Amino acid sequence: MQPSRPGDESFRDRAIAFAAGAGSVVLILSLLATDVAGKVDAPNPVVRALAAQALLLSVIAAAVTALATLRALEPIARALDAITRVLRNATAGELYAEFSREARGVLPALVDSLEVLLSRVRASLESARADALNDPVTGLPNRVHFRRIVEQRLAELREGEEAALLFIDLDRFKAVNDSLGHAQGDVLLKGFADRIRGIGDGRHDAILARLAGDEFTLFIPKVDGPATVERLARLGLRKLAEPFQLADRQVVIGASVGIARFPADGGDYDTLMRHADTAMYHAKDLGRNRVEFYNSAMHERMRDRLSLEAQLREALVRHEFELYFQPLIDARSGSTIAAEALLRWRHPVEGLRGPATFVPVAEESELIVDIGRWVIGEAVRTAARWSRQGRPLRISLNISPRQLVQPDLVPFIRGCIAAEDAPADLIELEITESFVSSGAKALETIEALRALGLSIAIDDFGTGYSNLARLKRLPVDRLKIDRSLISDVLTTPDARTIVEAIIGLGHGLGYEVIAEGVETKAQADLLALMGCEALQGYAFAPALEERLFNVARDRQAPAMLRQTA
Repeated sequence: MQPSRPGDESFRDRAIAFAAGAGSVVLILSLLATDVAGKVDAPNPVVRALAAQALLLSVIAAAVTALATLRALEPIARALDAITRVLRNATAGELYAEFSREARGVLPALVDSLEVLLSRVRASLESARADALNDPVTGLPNRVHFRRIVEQRLAELREGEEAALLFIDLDRFKAVNDSLGHAQGDVLLKGFADRIRGIGDGRHDAILARLAGDEFTLFIPKVDGPATVERLARLGLRKLAEPFQLADRQVVIGASVGIARFPADGGDYDTLMRHADTAMYHAKDLGRNRVEFYNSAMHERMRDRLSLEAQLREALVRHEFELYFQPLIDARSGSTIAAEALLRWRHPVEGLRGPATFVPVAEESELIVDIGRWVIGEAVRTAARWSRQGRPLRISLNISPRQLVQPDLVPFIRGCIAAEDAPADLIELEITESFVSSGAKALETIEALRALGLSIAIDDFGTGYSNLARLKRLPVDRLKIDRSLISDVLTTPDARTIVEAIIGLGHGLGYEVIAEGVETKAQADLLALMGCEALQGYAFAPALEERLFNVARDRQAPAMLRQTA
């Protein structure tokens, strides 16, 4: 038999002990009061009789006191014992135990107070559990909760049953989040979650979760095959194609979806998640806003991607990047009026690589910010050098939306200009059409850049969504018509109409209009007739390293014109 520990006794045991003690005290006091206890051995029979009576009365008084005390204390003791059991169970996690009817009747105020306390503890624990298991923005299960659910559902599947895990990554969300602010980004995430909840084909067993940032995942157990999964995924993409209303504008985003199937692509959560993630990146590489199923060949491509990212980091350290320059030609005189700085990578093994082979990976890994800083610094140094040589020329350069939302962008450019003593009006930043239309924050950034003395051009104009009411208020200098429209300007009446409309719009707003991607003399002549001020493309020169660009520039732009009508 184990010895009892301090505190193990019940309140009823303590009440009995207290009552016995009270009786003993009464006995002692009674004996002292009669003062006959010491005379029991007296020779006088009367005295002995009186002493015996007094002793009997003292014992009776003590017994009555003990019983009365116990009767008064026992209900309270039992009530306290019942309350103690509830509290001990609560400390063990049983927060929903009920207090006994006797406890409520004997100690109602205490029970009421404890019930309020326990209810608050329950509410706090439920809130903490919800915070620990659910995403605070969308209310969806988070990564930890989702893993637990999927592992349980996988264990419940029978032999021959299939399931699918979809990894969903929003396209262009970071640009929206950075340009419109995190509050509007959260609105977009909630709207996305509401739309995707409906693609489970009405099934209650489909589990949607937010993993982190703009990454979501959907687990669908007991699917009929890949065709069903693909249909649901494409349904989700169609739902996303409808614009989201954010603040004062509509935003359209897409998603890249990777799918891994159980058990074909993996028999456990980690394998399915890894393979679905790989398939999602493959969907992004193929152009975004599409659905891709995992296959084993994707592993090799993912390894290549990670290798490329590592090489890009090393390229920054080893100074392997270079700027090439493509001239912008005055449509009337044929002279060189500016140059666009274009990034090249002098790979130590593969030689010169164009931006299309590495910039998408740089964008995804956010290395584009560091690479973009190098481009800005190098372009400013070149502009300053040309100015000191007595041959100043405006240099334009593309800038990523991720760079534009960096809080230190304006101070960084100001520092570069000051360090090189470069004329600020010789630097032009080319910004995407989607960014300049993204909201008040974008307008503030553009105004701050122009306050430095830089000029601003809208690049690839005609391919994105433009808020014309906002466009007329934008502090920009030039529009660059996208090459996709220029390529068809001679052969497609619709393209010609659009180009003419853009030129008219630009002139009406006071902007200079530039056509990029001009490949033939016939295109150049037509664009000049339409009123395009400047032309750029292979009809004049490809992008050249600085030395060759300066040689061609010295010969004047007409000498660079390729007669390729």
